[in-house]
Amino acid sequence: MVLHIGAPLTGTSYLRDTLTRNRRRLTRFGVLYPSSHLGSDAGHLDAVLDVLDLAAPGGRSTTGAWDRLTQAARDWRRGTVLVSHELLADADEDQVARIVGGFGAAEVHVVYLARDLARQLPLAWQEWVRNGGTASFESYVDRVARRDGHRLSRVFWRSHDVADVLVRFQRARPHPLPHRPVVAAQQTYEHV
Repeated sequence: MVLHIGAPLTGTSYLRDTLTRNRRRLTRFGVLYPSSHLGSDAGHLDAVLDVLDLAAPGGRSTTGAWDRLTQAARDWRRGTVLVSHELLADADEDQVARIVGGFGAAEVHVVYLARDLARQLPLAWQEWVRNGGTASFESYVDRVARRDGHRLSRVFWRSHDVADVLVRFQRARPHPLPHRPVVAAQQTYEHV
């Protein structure tokens, strides 16, 4: 069982799109990338919104989507299951327990992609502005760098503090994390 949890803005959309486009091919090689319960190609967003107790766009119901996704994973007998969504890095400890526990006795390998903060902060700020934020880049960076209780800082570090994210997921596993993240200073997606 491979569980890709983020971080946001590290090529995750490209990864999800590639997995979705190659779902049938992956299955032929024994890798299940489960479909969305809504039958869309939105990846695992509906299931992740359900397990994180977040509202879905347009008010559509995602209730039970995580349970259906993990049931499909538990039922797969032909090889590896891959679940991927960058929002999983935001999960609190109770949510992580449900996330990992949903896969039953499977050995869950957590994958977390990271990039250096000099490249990550501008991307995070752009995404924040795209979603309605109004602070200048300088103000955004200043607030995030403070690592205080301000919403900007909390939201950024909840999914980008590598140690914190991995510790939350490690606590839910019966054995230590066997993998360590590799943080690339220069990253291009042509080679992913």
